[in-house]
Amino acid sequence: MALITCEECLKSISDRAPACPHCGNPRTAAAPASSHSPPPQQPTAAAAALAKTNRDSSFGRKAMFGVFGVFAIIVIAGKLGGQTEQPRSAPQSSAPTPQKEVVAASAQDLFDAYQSNEVATDLRLKGKIIQISGRIQSIDKSVFDSMYISLETSNQFMPTKVKPIKQDESKIAQLSRGQQVVFRCQSIHRWVGSPMGEDCLLYSW
Repeated sequence: MALITCEECLKSISDRAPACPHCGNPRTAAAPASSHSPPPQQPTAAAAALAKTNRDSSFGRKAMFGVFGVFAIIVIAGKLGGQTEQPRSAPQSSAPTPQKEVVAASAQDLFDAYQSNEVATDLRLKGKIIQISGRIQSIDKSVFDSMYISLETSNQFMPTKVKPIKQDESKIAQLSRGQQVVFRCQSIHRWVGSPMGEDCLLYSW
């Protein structure tokens, strides 16, 4: 609260009193403050340029974040797709396995061929299945406890021999000397003057 001078009696009164308490003169109301606020200050050219730069920078950052966000989504989707995709196996070939040629010969024929030319006979029979037929001269076992059967030739000391496969052991046990048999051997070579068939299947007896 402040003291002011009455315009009528020139005495001091309160600035809140509606009238002078001394002379009763009503106090003149102070001019109300203007209800109009000063016009807003217009931004300067520098401020406008700065605001535009800030807007452009903000738009650029948003665009950059948007591009990175799309790229990240693509990368994540690619990784998830790679995890669920099953590797494709190579197509299986349907080509049949070529069968070996079967060369049929008697025990005597093989003995004669090796006597004539061992090198040529080995080359002719290499990679083929040799079907050997003949009459049993003996059924024996080697010092390594493996079976072998001697088939008669013109030289009783150099028969054609065959080594049966282990699976045919029970069948070999039922054979006897002088019996006619046929073996199919996976390979053949000459050993101590006699033809020797290896891995031989008892084909007929």
